[in-house]
Amino acid sequence: MFKTLKDKKHRKGNLIFPNVKREKQKQISRTFYEVVKDLKFNKDVTDKKYNVSFPTLRHTFASWLAIQGTSLYEIKELMGHKSIERTGRYAHLMPNVKQKAVDRLAANFKEAF
Repeated sequence: MFKTLKDKKHRKGNLIFPNVKREKQKQISRTFYEVVKDLKFNKDVTDKKYNVSFPTLRHTFASWLAIQGTSLYEIKELMGHKSIERTGRYAHLMPNVKQKAVDRLAANFKEAF
């Protein structure tokens, strides 16, 4: 699947889930919701805020990027957020980002001399 996503002949622009015309999705297919229902992802979930939904996938994507150390700016661009403030909700998932940045600087400085 990911190999196909990388193959630019199958995509228009940078869209991961384009519509049949290879354009930005304007609505989510009922198929997504049917698959979620068939797989019983939301079975026994009483609080709707814990339901698996398409936004759940976007949030998970951004969260995993943050956890692996992707910068907030890169996450902002990948998510298509208009402001960095919107992306800031993922900052709590990168508690060591400052220390890691200083460590990289120190390592590069050490290699240079």
